[in-house]
Amino acid sequence: MPVRLHPALKEAVAEAAKAHGMDVNSYVSALLAANTGLTHLVPPIQQEALPNTA
Repeated sequence: MPVRLHPALKEAVAEAAKAHGMDVNSYVSALLAANTGLTHLVPPIQQEALPNTA
């Protein structure tokens, strides 16, 4: 599905995907799945591990 994005949005999405250790396609797919309730179709967005301070 080709999608046209504003260059700033495209860059922000690429940076967010990288921050979550995902490629852009996987990241966008996960966002769309979460928004449509079809989360079982794609892997979840990887969350950053929190430091153990205990």
